[in-house]
Amino acid sequence: MSLFPLPSKVRKRIDKIRRSFIWQGNNEKRAFHLVNWDVLIESKKDGGLGIRNLNTHNQSLLMKWLWRYNLETYALWRNVIHDKFGQDDQWCSKVVVSPHGVGVWKAIRSSGL
Repeated sequence: MSLFPLPSKVRKRIDKIRRSFIWQGNNEKRAFHLVNWDVLIESKKDGGLGIRNLNTHNQSLLMKWLWRYNLETYALWRNVIHDKFGQDDQWCSKVVVSPHGVGVWKAIRSSGL
């Protein structure tokens, strides 16, 4: 999740497993849902259980790479990205327009701006 965008089907499947565990535990039979899932993924200070929202968590991990791009000016991976795509501004590389061979950085770059 820290390097690739989480596909929606995978996220939905993981959420289904997490919901089933919280509402049913180890029982195989159906149980009543006493609390809405949206309430459970709220922060503890807002009255939820603090369970992470996978979309938000994935997005924040991808954004961390953009932050590191500016912070780690002498890192090899950053220099490769800079030389391959160029510099758009102080914070990020240019937008990736090539259709092949750049899936990871293209996903990270498009998620941030």
